Amino acid sequence: MADSEFAIIRQQPSSASVPLILVHDGGGTIFPYFAIHDIGRDIYGIALSGRGEPWEDGIADIADKYTALVKAQSLPASAVILGGWSLGGIIALEMARLLYEDPELEVKGVVMMESIYPPLVSAQQQGAIDPTDVTLGNGISLAARSRILKSLNKGHEAVKAHRIQPGSELTATVLITADDPWPSLRGGKFEMPAKLGWDDDGLGVVKHVYSTSGHHYSIFDEENAASITANLSEACAMLENGVWG
Repeated sequence: MADSEFAIIRQQPSSASVPLILVHDGGGTIFPYFAIHDIGRDIYGIALSGRGEPWEDGIADIADKYTALVKAQSLPASAVILGGWSLGGIIALEMARLLYEDPELEVKGVVMMESIYPPLVSAQQQGAIDPTDVTLGNGISLAARSRILKSLNKGHEAVKAHRIQPGSELTATVLITADDPWPSLRGGKFEMPAKLGWDDDGLGVVKHVYSTSGHHYSIFDEENAASITANLSEACAMLENGVWG
């Protein structure tokens, strides 16, 4: 299991709102989350440190280790909202299941951003644009690029093998989906189901769906940052107030 790091993404010193903790994407990074503007609450991130082997024990084991990491922090509140983009949302959902009725830490809800229902992950990638063309910029060293690519591939296999467990529906969960379809390697667009397959989970995990500007890989781009920020802000406020509970 790779080492992980708990980082501050954005702090609001005077805010009494429940903090949001975002789990890294499939590449192990939390860089996209720094595009999020002020949502009226602290935002923290869990990132892979680059040491160790990610995904070797599967998503359930990763979630177990991350729950311990969160509980070890000196957070300003005894409650949190969990979330993440793509694979990060799946890990956050499993963390919430593990923490349900935990006596020390309450999870107010989960925000999944463009997190596809795991059985559809293979279909999602077939014919879609190569994610490495979108998520890796020019300023990344060869060593870092190699690590991120390895994590992306391993993460893809881990989420394919993961199955959503009963109890996942007990914590209020919302889904933020992108307005635009996936770009395709063959030209044209790659369409996904409206709720990214969550209608078929048999549990009713997703309680509400928001729509944000961009496609899967561009929702954190500068031109879309205001949209994802507004959606996150509203989703977190609703979860904190128990609207979707």
